[in-house]
Amino acid sequence: DGKNKEIIKIENELYDLINNNIRLLKGAKYEKVRKQAQNAFNDINNIHSNIKSILTKSEEQLDAIKKQPNIKRQGEILKNEKTKIAYITIQINKGRIEYNLSNILNMKNSINNILNKSTGYINDVSKPEEFVINIESLNMNDIYNKDKDLLINILREKENMDAEYKRMNEMYKYISEREKEIEKHKRNYEIGNMEYIKNEADEKKKYMESNKNSLNRLMDSITSIYHNKYINDYNINENVEKHQNFLSEIYKQFNASYDIINTKMTEIIKDNLDYNKVKEIKVVAQIEFDKLNKNVDDLKNYLNKIKEEEGHRLIDYIKKKIFNLYVKCSEQNNIIDDSYNYIKAKKQHISTIEDAQFLSDTMNAIKEKNKSVQNIEICARREDIKILLPDVIKLVNFSGIIVLSDRNIEITPENCIDFTNVLNFQIHFERKNEIQSKSENDSGVHIENLSNNSNETIDNVKLYKDIIESYTISGQILKHLDNIEKRKEECNTLVMDCEKIHDLSKALIDLKIQISSLSNKENDISNNIDIVSNKLKEIGALQHNLEKYKEILNNVEEYKYLDNTKNAYIVKKDEILKNVDIKKTEEDFNKYFNDLNELEDYISLSANQMEIKTVVEKSYNSFFEINKNINNIDNEMKRMIPKLDELLNERHNIDISLYNSLIRNIKNKIAIDIKNIREKENDTKTCFEYIQNNYNFIKSDINLFNKYDDEIKVDNYTSNHIDVVNKHNSLISEHVQNATNITENIMTDVVEINEDKELNSLEQKQDKLLELYKKLQKEETIINDNYKIVHFNKLKEIENTLEKYNTISTSFNKINEKQNIVNLKNEFNNIKTKINDKVKELVDVDSTLTLESIQTFNNLYGDFMSNMQNVYKYEDTTNSELKKGKLYIENITNLLGRTNTFIKELDKYQDKNSVTNNYIEINKEYNSYIIKLNENANNLKEKFSKLLENIKGNETELYNINNIKNDIMNTWKLVNNIKQNFSRNLPLKEKLFQMEKMLLDINNIMNETKRTSNTDAYINTAFRDNENNKNKEDNNMNIETIVKLIDHIKIHNEKIKTEVLIIDDAKRKVNEITNNIKKAFTEITEKKNNDNNDVIKSAKNIVDKANHLNNELDKFLLKLNELLSHNNNDIKDLEDEKLKMEEEIKRKEELERQEKLKAEEEERKEKARLEKEKKEREEKERLEKEKKERE
Repeated sequence: DGKNKEIIKIENELYDLINNNIRLLKGAKYEKVRKQAQNAFNDINNIHSNIKSILTKSEEQLDAIKKQPNIKRQGEILKNEKTKIAYITIQINKGRIEYNLSNILNMKNSINNILNKSTGYINDVSKPEEFVINIESLNMNDIYNKDKDLLINILREKENMDAEYKRMNEMYKYISEREKEIEKHKRNYEIGNMEYIKNEADEKKKYMESNKNSLNRLMDSITSIYHNKYINDYNINENVEKHQNFLSEIYKQFNASYDIINTKMTEIIKDNLDYNKVKEIKVVAQIEFDKLNKNVDDLKNYLNKIKEEEGHRLIDYIKKKIFNLYVKCSEQNNIIDDSYNYIKAKKQHISTIEDAQFLSDTMNAIKEKNKSVQNIEICARREDIKILLPDVIKLVNFSGIIVLSDRNIEITPENCIDFTNVLNFQIHFERKNEIQSKSENDSGVHIENLSNNSNETIDNVKLYKDIIESYTISGQILKHLDNIEKRKEECNTLVMDCEKIHDLSKALIDLKIQISSLSNKENDISNNIDIVSNKLKEIGALQHNLEKYKEILNNVEEYKYLDNTKNAYIVKKDEILKNVDIKKTEEDFNKYFNDLNELEDYISLSANQMEIKTVVEKSYNSFFEINKNINNIDNEMKRMIPKLDELLNERHNIDISLYNSLIRNIKNKIAIDIKNIREKENDTKTCFEYIQNNYNFIKSDINLFNKYDDEIKVDNYTSNHIDVVNKHNSLISEHVQNATNITENIMTDVVEINEDKELNSLEQKQDKLLELYKKLQKEETIINDNYKIVHFNKLKEIENTLEKYNTISTSFNKINEKQNIVNLKNEFNNIKTKINDKVKELVDVDSTLTLESIQTFNNLYGDFMSNMQNVYKYEDTTNSELKKGKLYIENITNLLGRTNTFIKELDKYQDKNSVTNNYIEINKEYNSYIIKLNENANNLKEKFSKLLENIKGNETELYNINNIKNDIMNTWKLVNNIKQNFSRNLPLKEKLFQMEKMLLDINNIMNETKRTSNTDAYINTAFRDNENNKNKEDNNMNIETIVKLIDHIKIHNEKIKTEVLIIDDAKRKVNEITNNIKKAFTEITEKKNNDNNDVIKSAKNIVDKANHLNNELDKFLLKLNELLSHNNNDIKDLEDEKLKMEEEIKRKEELERQEKLKAEEEERKEKARLEKEKKEREEKERLEKEKKERE
């Protein structure tokens, strides 16, 4: 039974132990899942808060955008492309901003759904109290699996929330960009308006400049009417000076406004001006632009006045000139009529002449008569009348008078000639207040706006009579001119009819000559067809594969350019040749010449059988068609030959461009490749030198170390990397030479090309260069492989060397441990302590000065000298150790330098700013290995640094031992002084002993105070305790932890106040004793002489110590007060933080309350909507049912 109980007890204990272990293991596992879920949910909450702040900001922005006024005022016209673009861009960007802000606001439901789902998941996560873990639940993972699934769901919702936040930030960034774009285009809108003003001002300026000599031009325009053979003595310049003065003032005002506009244009285009400043400048320019327009109008009005005044003077003059023309034209008209009647009679006679010579003579006579007709100088040009008569109408219009026909149709400069042919035509006149007339380019008189500024004293009756006479006479002149022109044309027609009769007999001979001429072109056209045929074959034979050179043409733009050029060539070739059928052309050519031969035979056979006229009429059409077709073929071949030559030339140029691109790329590539492989060759040599030097350094360092100790040694270092690197260096050099030879072959095969170079040989040369370049790439690959091997061996060498230096570090530590500096220092300290004790006893004996004390003093002095003998013995050991330490420090400093060299060498591989990419490539290959070596090198550096620190520490201890020895020697001198002055220092000893007793009392008070309060330790503990509590709570700060922390600091403050009371009481006592010591010191110094200097010095030392202890109490009080102030500041900061948290909690609660109310309102609206829809549906169904029932 006892055994069974024992077994059951053991089983229960084992069960409890297993249960506890399971609880710990699975509890940690479950806690990890819950913590991850809570952290993810906290992240979702934080992101949700950030998004809500952006939503609030977006709502404000959207309201601001909608309230912004339109930059374009109502009814304002967009004046140029820039203002249109700016206005449209502003409107588009406003729309985009509103759209994106609306999209951002629409995300509210999405993020709330994510938060709600996440809240549901986190609420479903199991709580610690919901399950019990024991040995029976080892296979029961339902709770864990459920929590794990909920964690996955929360993380998925976190990803969704992150995505929404990212999308919102992107949209908000886009909105910021659009706002900048709007501000830019608002400025552009005003600049566009300014540019419109400037352009319009420039146009006005051009107009003003073009009219700068407007007075002269106006006079010249009027003068141009009489600057011909009919008008030559009219004085137009009578009133020029008066007009010129008035116009000059208009120009002066115009230029002032124009200069201001130019200045404002220069100001407005400065980049540093904002929209408002630009708008102000534009407003000023607009005012000046309005002034400028008025100046232009003044110029036009005054020119109209000049035109009106000068017009009246010219009317009478022109009428007289027209009458003179009428007389001359009447005479000429009679001569032309006579000549026409002669030629007409001869035409009727010539058709009856059969004699060829007589026919020829008659034909010559007719031609001579016609020649005399055609050579008659016309009395007047129709254009002169068409200029003079419209100008009369214009000049009448200047005076505000309209000329009307008998049907009340206005006679204008444009239609006045039309009325000259109307029989019994009558005109009358009518005055108008304002007359508009367009300029007539023919006259040269520039008439724009004419106003009624005419002189009313002019004799209108005479004016009307002059106009009627001018009009009537002009009509007669035009009729004569019409008849003269008509008769001349009719004479020409008659002569042509005569020539046709004369030429008909010659037509047949001419036709035969043309057929013969066309037949002679047969060989030339045939040769051109052959040339075209051959060139087409040559074009068809040309093929080229650009794809195989793509590897060399690694410049995407260059390859694309060549490919596009080739494709453009193919398109062009296809376009040129799409309708070319050389075989059909040859067939047509043969057919047309067969037709020509048949036509020639027909003419020869028919000439004796039919009339010549009939033969010509029948054969001419056939010959025309044949000639046209043959010429078409000839022209087509001549047109094709240069086009085909152009195609061949373009193709040749494409091949030359390809060849040049290949050569250029190959040259560039091999230049880079050769430079790279030579850098690698030089670098491998450097690696070899590095490994050799490293080998020599490590051997030297091992030899030096092995000299330090006969027992602790480091094995010699061996390396096989020197031979391996040397071998691969040779291989690299060999393949560098191969690559160089290939490069030389490539450069040798590069040929200069020209238009005569054959394309086939050029392509062969390209293929050979491609083959050589691939060989160069193979050599480079071999060099790269060997280069990596060299660097790998270099890294292995560094690794082995680091291991050996690590061995030296370990051995150095062993040597350092053999230095028993601590024992040596202890010996000196023991001696110092013994001597100091003896000195104290000597001082005590000196203070008593009795017979017993004299004997005691002598015994103590003997013991002191015995200890001094041991000091001399240990001094030699100290000096020996100092000498070794200096050697060790020098050697370890050198070893640290070696280690730093390794680190620098390894850092080259990881330096992203390395001059060469070669080390970067090595780093990619052996990155983890290099990182490992770097760690080893830094670890070794740390070991050597610690070793150096330890040895320097030993050196410092040895110097401290020397200091102890020096203290002992000083004490020895003191003892001698004590011995010499022992008998001389008796008189004031009693006072000195009293002072020493008072100092002892102060020390007792201080010790008691420290025992009671322990101020220094408490201050340090309090500071550290408060900071630790703050740091701990900062990681999980809430209102409860802040309250606890404040209470904790207040408890410390109460303890500090207690400490202050203790120190204050001690300060009062010590201050009283210190005053008594100072009083005794004053009594001693009053009896000062050369024999009691030591006593006075001792007394002064007591006073200093008392003051020091007094000051120490002051420092304790200051530290306690500082700690108290620090704690009070912490309490204030914590209370402020607590207040912020309480306000934040209230704000969140208010937000949650508002969101809840909003959700309830939305739910209520949704229910109302559904209820409404339901009623509407029921009503609709009821109505449909009633309708069916009625039907």
